[in-house]
Amino acid sequence: MERRLVLRVTAICLIVSLVLTTLGRVPVVFAALAKPTVTSKVESIEVTGFEADAVLKLYRVNGGGLVATSPPVTGTYLFEQVVPDRDGYYVEQTVNGATSPNSDFVNASLRTPQAEGDVEQVKVTDVYPGAEVKLYESNGTPVSITAELQSPNTVLFKNVTAGTGYYVNQKFNEVVSTGSNQVTVTPERPTAEAKLELEPEQIVVSNFH
Repeated sequence: MERRLVLRVTAICLIVSLVLTTLGRVPVVFAALAKPTVTSKVESIEVTGFEADAVLKLYRVNGGGLVATSPPVTGTYLFEQVVPDRDGYYVEQTVNGATSPNSDFVNASLRTPQAEGDVEQVKVTDVYPGAEVKLYESNGTPVSITAELQSPNTVLFKNVTAGTGYYVNQKFNEVVSTGSNQVTVTPERPTAEAKLELEPEQIVVSNFH
């Protein structure tokens, strides 16, 4: 009786061991990671729709080069100081060693420059370093004047014909900004000639003897 009990216990242990071994060989299937959602911002890219504690990687479309990697993040993440590029960027998320499909392609927009009208000139600030700045009349006609660089973020258009509605935009890596505010250019004021009228000197002598 005792021997039969031992055999039964042994058989049960073998069955349990076989079941556990079999279960251990069954792969655990995890839900696939969704591609992140990306939104274009001014010289930055906002990322949402990713898992908690995900590591996000930003890639350039042209060549697929890695641009930036986030720490583990949750909620919303902003890749800053992204260089505007016509070819754009995409983002992947990685969680526990698994990587999602890449996001849709997105680009970082270019800042809008600020214009200031003056006497026969237009000063432009908030210029992206290295960007090409163009001046336009109010009807959208380009003005054929080349801007002079004053500083990395400031240019100056000189000898501009007096008028209203002038505006500018800028372009970098084939990405064009929106148009700036409109400004008025005033004509040069004529310089008044100083005239000094001298009265002839008169000497009056009286009571002369």
